[in-house]
Amino acid sequence: MTERRIPELRLLEGGVFSACSPVVLTEQTLLAELSADEASLFHLYMVCWRPRIRALPESSRADADVLVLGFTIDSVEGQVEWHAEMTNIWQEPGLVVVSEPPYTHFELHGPKRRLFRQHVGWWLSQMRFVADNADEQPDLFDLEVLYIGQAYGDDGSRTARDRLVSHSTLQAAYAKANAEAPHNEVGIVLLGMENPIQAVRMTGGAGPVDEDAAAEFLRLMTASPSFGQRLNFTEAALIRYFRPHFNEKFKDVFPNRSHTSYSECFDLDLNSVGFTIDARMLFGRLWSECVPPAWLHMHTYLLHSSQDRRDMFSFTEPSAE
Repeated sequence: MTERRIPELRLLEGGVFSACSPVVLTEQTLLAELSADEASLFHLYMVCWRPRIRALPESSRADADVLVLGFTIDSVEGQVEWHAEMTNIWQEPGLVVVSEPPYTHFELHGPKRRLFRQHVGWWLSQMRFVADNADEQPDLFDLEVLYIGQAYGDDGSRTARDRLVSHSTLQAAYAKANAEAPHNEVGIVLLGMENPIQAVRMTGGAGPVDEDAAAEFLRLMTASPSFGQRLNFTEAALIRYFRPHFNEKFKDVFPNRSHTSYSECFDLDLNSVGFTIDARMLFGRLWSECVPPAWLHMHTYLLHSSQDRRDMFSFTEPSAE
């Protein structure tokens, strides 16, 4: 008996992709300011660092029309001084910039009240982003990814804020910065997850779609793992992609059928998973030792090896000699 390939066979491949949004750049001391509703949006987080940016109150000035704010950026080569000029939207003369050691936050005071308080690095990188339309963003504002983690608990009861209040790896990042890169400051990127993006690819012949194929198409369009398992594969995919310094698990092996934390992806017979991150709302590009700085990061991982996928498409039927 010989085997005859069926050339007109059509197969479907399904994938699920996580859109990591919203994204927020913050720091450990500010996590407590998140409301319970805000904190509930974030179960994924990145520990990052970038050059420390400080306010220079003595080089700042204000008149009724213009504010000129002075800053220094602690780069490897030494301090770089910046002056950001903006319209005085309050139209008040005599405004004063106030900042205290370590000068990483600054306040703008009017004659009778405080007008605003901002983190220096976040505010300045935002101003540069708007001014340059993201085309000439200095690499001084880029965020190097050091660690990626998650917090979920039972049915989402634990958030990234809860996890980061006391976190050994976060403290290790602070220690590394103090010992090896005192010019850097450590920040936290909080990542939300929107509804999953479903994708279906049809392969094989160009014949008519039968009822079974149509039913499988509809199944794959809604075949999404539970939120907890989607969180798990997104964390693992991000770690595999950025390969951060402080991560170990998933850094070299992902995906793998033996990982039970995202086994639903295999149970649903999906062929791929992936993620997207838009860093423009962070006003700094994300990068790591393995990934160059970029505003947009996305990647797809196949759940089956090349041989497995070839075997899936090598259907045969017996025929008598």
